[in-house]
Amino acid sequence: FFYILNSIQFIYLYLYIYQKFLLTKKKYNKQQKLKNNLKYNLSQNFFLIFLIFFKFLFTNSLLKGHENLHLFIISLQVFFIKLGYIFFIKGLKGLQNLLYIFLSVLLHILLLHHLLLHRLILLVQLCNILVIYFFFIIQGFI
Repeated sequence: FFYILNSIQFIYLYLYIYQKFLLTKKKYNKQQKLKNNLKYNLSQNFFLIFLIFFKFLFTNSLLKGHENLHLFIISLQVFFIKLGYIFFIKGLKGLQNLLYIFLSVLLHILLLHHLLLHRLILLVQLCNILVIYFFFIIQGFI
C-alpha cells in the first residue's frame, strides 16, 4: 500500500511541477516582470506544501518505524523542489542554482544514507532525485 501511494504521489508531482514550469516559462517569455503573478505563485506553493503535510499526517497513522522517516524525507525533497521553483521566480540563475542543486542532492544523499531501509528503496529515491534535477537542466532553467 505504501509503495502504491508513493508512486501515485511522484506521478502527480512530476505532472504538477512540469505544468507549473511550462506555465511560468510562457509568462516569463511574454513579460519579464513576474510581480503580477506573485500572489498566484505563492498560493500554489502553499497549496503544494499543504498537500505534502496532509499526506504526511495521513500516512503517518498507517505506517510505523523507518517508513515514517522515509516519507518525511520525500516531503523534504518536494519542499526543496518548491524552494528551487521560488528561486527561479525571483530570478536566481547560473552558479547560484547550480550551488543550490549540489547542496540539495548532497543533503538528500546524506539523509538517505542514514536510513536503515532496503538498498532498493535507496536506489529508487536517488533515481527520483536525479530525474527531478535533470529536469531542471533539460528545461533550461539553469
